[in-house]
Amino acid sequence: MAIQLTYTLGNAGWAYAQVSSEQQTVRMTISYLHDTLTNLADAALSLLLSPSLPQVIVFMDEPGEYQLRLTPDKSGVIQAELRWYNDWQSWGMYAENRYTSALQTTTTASDFALVVETVLDDIWLTHGPEQYKAKWIEHDFPDHQYDRLIQVLKA
Repeated sequence: MAIQLTYTLGNAGWAYAQVSSEQQTVRMTISYLHDTLTNLADAALSLLLSPSLPQVIVFMDEPGEYQLRLTPDKSGVIQAELRWYNDWQSWGMYAENRYTSALQTTTTASDFALVVETVLDDIWLTHGPEQYKAKWIEHDFPDHQYDRLIQVLKA
């Protein structure tokens, strides 16, 4: 029961992520058109603070997008499915039921939050908020969510 995630900034407006389970790995190119890093941080916080609410993280490409759908069950296990849409489903440009399932695994709220915290740590230490903004263009580094995630994980 594990999910791994890496997230690396590229040139202006682009990032690269990799989502892995024990069986497979999916590599993604991410556009600045969606604030994926903040979406990740918000989802991790929500799973810790409201563990029954499902979460969706959008990894927008040009064109298409991946969506990481996290669905908790009553026992605390989170079903994780990475879906590929040929166009921007999150913007209503593609039907929600027209996807390819790229990866399925399970995780827990605390394991997922720790993975996201590691991603945020790496970006903070490598780039800092100013360089992040310069590379990511439209969106600031999610300072508030990052600080809150650290607090909740320590509690």
